Amino acid sequence: MAAAELSTMMSPDDLGAMMGAELGPSAWRQISQADIDRFADMTADKNWIHVDVERATREIGGTIAHGFLIVSLLPAMLLELVELSGHVVNYGLDGIRFVSPVSAGSSIRLRAKMLSPREHSKGWMIGFGCTIEVDGAPRPALIADWWMLELA
Repeated sequence: MAAAELSTMMSPDDLGAMMGAELGPSAWRQISQADIDRFADMTADKNWIHVDVERATREIGGTIAHGFLIVSLLPAMLLELVELSGHVVNYGLDGIRFVSPVSAGSSIRLRAKMLSPREHSKGWMIGFGCTIEVDGAPRPALIADWWMLELA
């Protein structure tokens, strides 16, 4: 099933019924060296493992993406899987782990699981257990619980 077919409109009333639902996967997204270089320019993180193709190839087999570049792609990939109604703001990430590197040229995708919704004084906490997979890799690149606050 294509990721677009999994899009779901959710309201606070729908959240309980969605708990534990598997969402995804998103479409594969290739991480190019140009993506890594642009992120390095924006963040001033120009560590050789990210931007020095010749040295990285010689010493570790090639460049790898910044962990936070991969984190920054979570919103775009999640929006392929679910649409939230109302006013939703980012609340934060729990338990974020960079499990394995993402080499330049690799493709990644997101699988998510709805976590138990929580009431909050300003609305509802909406959680997603996120796993970013790397095409052909035995372990994911990233795992994290991502929380959003849907304001009442």
